Amino acid sequence: MGRIGIMVQLLFAAGIVALLPGSLAAAQPAAASADEKKLTDVEQFRGVVRAARAEDISPRFDGLLEKVNFTAGDMVKKGQLLFQLMTLEQQYLLKIDQAKLAHATAQLKLADAELERIRTLHKKDVASPAQLDVAIATRDVAAADQAEAKAEVEKREIIIKEFSLYAPFDGIISKPFVNAGAYITKEARESSRLATVTQFDPIHVETEVPYEIYVRRLKKLGSEEVMTKRLVVRLVLPDGTAYPHQGKIVSGGYAFDEKTQKIWTVAEFPNPDRLLRPGLRVTVRSMIRAELQR
Repeated sequence: MGRIGIMVQLLFAAGIVALLPGSLAAAQPAAASADEKKLTDVEQFRGVVRAARAEDISPRFDGLLEKVNFTAGDMVKKGQLLFQLMTLEQQYLLKIDQAKLAHATAQLKLADAELERIRTLHKKDVASPAQLDVAIATRDVAAADQAEAKAEVEKREIIIKEFSLYAPFDGIISKPFVNAGAYITKEARESSRLATVTQFDPIHVETEVPYEIYVRRLKKLGSEEVMTKRLVVRLVLPDGTAYPHQGKIVSGGYAFDEKTQKIWTVAEFPNPDRLLRPGLRVTVRSMIRAELQR
């Protein structure tokens, strides 16, 4: 792992401070759990919960919004239908494309039959080589026409599928920003979205780490490998109860802020009950597990 990866890992060993506006004051000490009493070098700081992932839902084509299949705040599953745009015009065009494909397929059958007839006559020296060449070329043109018609049908079917908008991942959905019956134009698609899906499990906690604590623990642990084995990161909720799931480091900055001499980093926590929500202020406990006995 490069120097940046090592620094980010060591940042959490250094203890964690919330990425909050203005000055960052240390949190008041929270009561240690029974197993935490077995740990050393405990530091605790403020943290703020952020969504791990969010994605806007927008259509690729103009169309009349026919149905909205959710309400604000619903928990949606990946692949769940969210919006349905009216596809009557596209369905009509699909029928035309299918008819063209049927015509091209029939033409190919005729060309195949004619080619077989000419080949038979050619073997009997009744048809000339030139006639055979024309029959082969005609059959090839018919095959190309069928392939093109088939591609048009498949393209139309893809377009129709694009008129149905689905959830990209499990998460909570915002209110719809448009109502059923609205016609979605190119300009509207480029400047806005229909809704936003936000992932809650897992979820992130953004923080900042002071330089002095980072250096102290770097000297104490000595290496990234030791830190990884002995680092423990947990949360305390605003009501003082311990969050039951342990987190892990997923990303961080590569430089210290010139004014604060702190560096930001992000921890990821499981959130199966969706207890953690974006904007929630929490206390982050950073501690070191006692050195393993050999």
